[in-house]
Amino acid sequence: MQRQKRRERRRRRLAETSARLGQAIASTGSGLTGRRAGTVERASRGDLEAQAQREIRFHQRVVDALEPEESWLVPGMGDMAVGVSGSAGGINFSVAWNQDGTLVFDFDSGLDLGLCITPERLSDTMLKWIRLRHEYETGDAEFDARFWITSADHPATAALLGAQVRGQILALHERVGLEIDDDIASMSAKNSDEAFTVASSVLRLAQALRAAHFSR
Repeated sequence: MQRQKRRERRRRRLAETSARLGQAIASTGSGLTGRRAGTVERASRGDLEAQAQREIRFHQRVVDALEPEESWLVPGMGDMAVGVSGSAGGINFSVAWNQDGTLVFDFDSGLDLGLCITPERLSDTMLKWIRLRHEYETGDAEFDARFWITSADHPATAALLGAQVRGQILALHERVGLEIDDDIASMSAKNSDEAFTVASSVLRLAQALRAAHFSR
């Protein structure tokens, strides 16, 4: 039940940016922008034009990096300055550029494994020692020491997490804090150049996991 709730929460996060589009259009249609929750700021025509140009450039960077089949710009609300959603090679994605300058990418692999690969915390280790939590282990000592891994399908997970994929996950985690939670690969970074460069690698990883799973 908890895994199902977490899965639904993560799936909703991918769809949230699309839902915000209509709200943002409604707030800007009268010359007003709602860039912070609970507030409305008046904007001049010049401000709106500059803002639109920034959003267009951001959208283009996402398109250049991910080469999606389809994508749409999502004007920001609350903490998100602007976002882009779309799909590329069977992977649904969302990209948020937050007010603090952080870029957050989510890539939904479309799997149904309940696969979670997150940094192993001291609390995870302690609960494992007293047999209150159980994790999946790959047999790769370095990888297993770094990550807490859970999955609803161990044979499928074993087939997916080969040496090459484990190496990719380790390298990407070091650069952009890559995590996989309920089959959704997420990364974040404040260096936009690096983020867009690495994002294509995370997308390819999600595509490879999907392809490997559905070819079994």
